[in-house]
This record gives sequence, structure tokens and C-alpha cells, in this order.
Amino acid sequence: MKKIAFMLFFLCLPVLMFGVDFSYHGMVRARTTQQTVILDNNMDEVPHDIITYSDYMMRFFTEATFSDALNLVWGVEVKGIWGNEEQNRDEINVKTKHLYLDFTPDLVQMLNFRVGLQPYKDIYQGAIFDEDAVGLTITPELEFIDLKAGYFVFHDEEAYNGESRRFFTLDAGKTFGDLTARTAVLFNKDTDQELSSLYYGLTADYAINDQLKVGALYVYNDNTWLPADEDDYNDHGSFIYGYASYAFNDKLNMKLHYGTSPGKTNDNGDYISFMGIAPYFNPYGLEYLFKGPVMDDNPVFVSPGYDLDGEWYIMGQQVIAANIIYDMFYLNAGYVTFASYDWPSDYRNYTKSFGTELDLGVKLDVAEGLELCAVYAMFMPGDFFELDDDTAHEISAKLQYNF
Repeated sequence: MKKIAFMLFFLCLPVLMFGVDFSYHGMVRARTTQQTVILDNNMDEVPHDIITYSDYMMRFFTEATFSDALNLVWGVEVKGIWGNEEQNRDEINVKTKHLYLDFTPDLVQMLNFRVGLQPYKDIYQGAIFDEDAVGLTITPELEFIDLKAGYFVFHDEEAYNGESRRFFTLDAGKTFGDLTARTAVLFNKDTDQELSSLYYGLTADYAINDQLKVGALYVYNDNTWLPADEDDYNDHGSFIYGYASYAFNDKLNMKLHYGTSPGKTNDNGDYISFMGIAPYFNPYGLEYLFKGPVMDDNPVFVSPGYDLDGEWYIMGQQVIAANIIYDMFYLNAGYVTFASYDWPSDYRNYTKSFGTELDLGVKLDVAEGLELCAVYAMFMPGDFFELDDDTAHEISAKLQYNF
């Protein structure tokens, strides 16, 4: 009852508060999918079960502009799975998506502040972090460079059993005509995992002409672990990505992708692998393996390490993919290999084919603001799957209204 009263009060604020400009936007979607399950999120091989389910989501954002120097953004998310016995429990399915304040102090008008629960996506295709977090970001208004600094807290030792998890960001960018170059440094500190991680790298995007665009990025990851015996050890890795896109005309365009990250050990026994803070990225457009535009939850590539059939693997990957769009139809194709370290069976580094994916889809504007997306995806496992190489599939559809 209290939540309903609070919602009604908030919706009445435009009437109660004069001199405040309110704007609203959001989305509503319904989806359904049938998928062949080969791996779970920990990369454990499971029986090739076929699952079918439907879900829903609504996001509603309200922006209250008090002045040119002050505005408030509040976003609510409601989601659930059809048929779930807990789908009507608002304490589970309703959450605050965003709640932050943007302001520019009168005394320091060159600094813009954002404080509260806010989105952050790193410049490296979201390979490090692409989520919402409570924190503070500061954006100076500088003519010669775009700069932003941030401090985010997942939980704090005072409020969470003596453990803390937080990260710091510093983003910088500059546009030189048709070239945009950016760099970012992120530092992650997690006392629960006894881990500190440092990320830094560079991205560049260049428009050769109105039709051809290219881009690339390189990000380096250095991890320091503190085991129980207080003897520090390190592991590190990198993520490299490049693309080229060409627009033949208003209806036909193509994009090629290449991405790689290592998965091996060096002579000192250190792992060489890339590990993000919350990496839910899909730069390749593939639907089944990375979870793309239709089904975007629980991607396979979350952890750099996985336990398969009782053996521990350090994961690296190499992806070659292409996206072809013609009018409302699209085709995605991708080939994925694993560069892995196998422990404890024979302590060897090797590369195996993980599989090939082919997607056929359609994106159709049903009405103004209303879009229908549907895809059929096939994943053909490679020689990484030694016990079972049956082709997996996914057939999914999404109806989404943006307002």
C-alpha cells in the first residue's frame, strides 16, 4: 500500500510543483524464446535440453528539470517471467533502475556533477563494465578535451559484513575531424574476492567517408590477488577488437568484426586472461552465443575461467563475425575459437574451435514507436565439445514499444 501511495504521489508531482518541467520516456516489451541449452553461465556442459519461456519488461523514466543547472532522473523497472509463481510480488519484480541528480554548482560552473544510482558503460564495447551502480561522476566543461571521472560503490564494509567492492573511472576523449580517439582507466577493488584490477587502453573510430567507417580498441587488464598465505600473485590479459562497416545504400549495409583475448599461462605460472568487472558485451551482433538484440540476458562469456567435466579451464577467445542488413532483414555469421589452459589433466595451452553461429532475423516497424524483432539462430559446436556436437538453436521474438 505504501508503494502504491508513493507512486501516486510521484505521478501527481507535475500538478503539485509549479516551475518544474517534467519529461517522460521509457519502453515496454514482451518476448518469447525457445533455446537449446548447451552450457550454463559457469561454462559447465549440460544436457541439450530445450527450454521455452516468455518474459516481460517495463522501464519508465521521469526527468524533473528545476533549472539549467539542476535536474533529477528517476527510473523504475518492472520485469518477470510469464508463469513464474512470484511474478506478482513487487518486492522481487519492481526495482529502481536509475535515481540520480545532475547539477552544476554556481561557484564552479565548469564542473557538472551526477550523484546517485546511474548507468556507466566503458568505452571498450562494454567489455569491462556495462551496468548501473551507485556513485559520483564529475564532468568538466573543457574545450580541448572531453573528460569524465567516476567513483562507484557496489557495497561498503560498514554496511556489508566488513567487505567492500568499488571502482574508479577516468575517461578522456577528443575528436579530430573524422577521427575520434578515447582512453579510459578503471580501477576495481574487491575485498571479498581479495582482488584489485587495473584497466587501461585506447579506442579510435574513423569515418573514411560517408559510407565506410572503421574502428579499433585495445584494453589491458592487470589483476593482483591476495591468497590466504598473503603471498601476492598476478595475472593479466587484454582485449583487442576491430570493425569495418560499409553502407552500400539506404537499405543495404555490412559490418565486419574481429575480437580476441588470451587464455593461457606463462612460464611463471601466471594466468593470462581478460576479466571484466561485469562484462555483458556483445560487439559482434551474434544472438545465441553472446545474447544479442532480441534476447540480451545471461551471456555465455561472463567469466574467464570455467569448470567443465571436473577440469578447470582459463578461457580466451577469438571471434570473427559479420552482420549484413538489408531493409528489415538481417543476417549474422560468426566463428569462435577458444585459446585455453587446461588444468589439472595435462597442464597445456591449446586452441580449439568452439563453434560457428548463423542468425537470420527481421526488424519491422509495426507502428510509430512499436518494433517487432524476430530471429532464428543456429549454433554448430566445434571440436571443443568432444562428447556431444549436436547443433543448438534459438528462435525468439520481441515486441517493444518505445515512448
